[in-house]
Amino acid sequence: MSDNSQIQPIGMDSVLKSEFLFGNRYRPEALIGRGGMANVYVGTDTRLRRRVAIKALRPDVAVDADSRKRFQREAHSVSAMGHPNIVRVYDAGEQTIPDVSADIPIPFIIMEYIDGKILRRLMDAGAFEPKVAVHIALGILDALDESHRSGIIHRDIKPGNVMITHSGLVKVCDFGIAQAIEDPTNDPSAIVGTAQYFSPEQAKGDIIDGRSDLYSTAVVLFEMVTGTPLFTGDTSVSIAFQHVTQTAPRARSRRPELSPELDMVIAKGLEKDRNARYRTAGEFATALRSLTNLVGGGRADRATRPPETPPVPVSMDATGGPELRGDSQFAVESGLSNNANPNGT
Repeated sequence: MSDNSQIQPIGMDSVLKSEFLFGNRYRPEALIGRGGMANVYVGTDTRLRRRVAIKALRPDVAVDADSRKRFQREAHSVSAMGHPNIVRVYDAGEQTIPDVSADIPIPFIIMEYIDGKILRRLMDAGAFEPKVAVHIALGILDALDESHRSGIIHRDIKPGNVMITHSGLVKVCDFGIAQAIEDPTNDPSAIVGTAQYFSPEQAKGDIIDGRSDLYSTAVVLFEMVTGTPLFTGDTSVSIAFQHVTQTAPRARSRRPELSPELDMVIAKGLEKDRNARYRTAGEFATALRSLTNLVGGGRADRATRPPETPPVPVSMDATGGPELRGDSQFAVESGLSNNANPNGT
């Protein structure tokens, strides 16, 4: 059963009950995600006869000019990048929907439909094998290397914004709050993102750069290899405060069999001082690719092993590549979920 089986059509979902076409071309067929700003539908490009994901801004959000601008910026940001680890944007536009908003045009984005799994849901099963976790982190970093070279900071790297296809390809999505590095219309100190994966500078409202995305990636990697969040708290504020004030625990303190080398790479990514972190996504990726041992070595090898975690729905096939089990399909806009909590997941 799909994770989206609980999503009930409301409001703008009337587009599903008619012959409505976005852009006179894209037919929505089923609701597959709903978030704070937009709905996502799986649909068909009637000209090219291919499956697509249609992300449409909700009418109550579309009335706000800043929200429309942010939404349009997402389309522009992603369309400028062509990378296998970044979800592709095919088209974008605005259109009135008679049954929903006769006066306000609804912005929409037509995106690549990803047949795969949301990383967040995979992580809910427990800690990953280190080889799988590093593979996924490298996919995120390769996507960030491309976006940073294009002048785009993502600002919301988290498991809910990463998908893994059934062939094992990592896809980073939801550039909806991305910031153009040299765009004077953007506020580089605006506090946006998800508290569980905030960089310290994000939490403080400081001006950020690409190294903020690298910290968030290190937080995701830490959680993948340990099966536990870096910090926990009752509220987003308490979690964000820990990112600023508390020394990050070492990954080996949570999972002793990890190698000291992997532990050190993760720790460098989690430095509070951004000047002590990796300078670029490429540098972080190089450090991970240079590791010869992901487990073993040092006294921690002889320490008591942590309890067995539930089976991880990601395994390594005979060629060393990742293989996903199951055949569920999920929205390309993986951050859309009905399961929000104070931790931001």
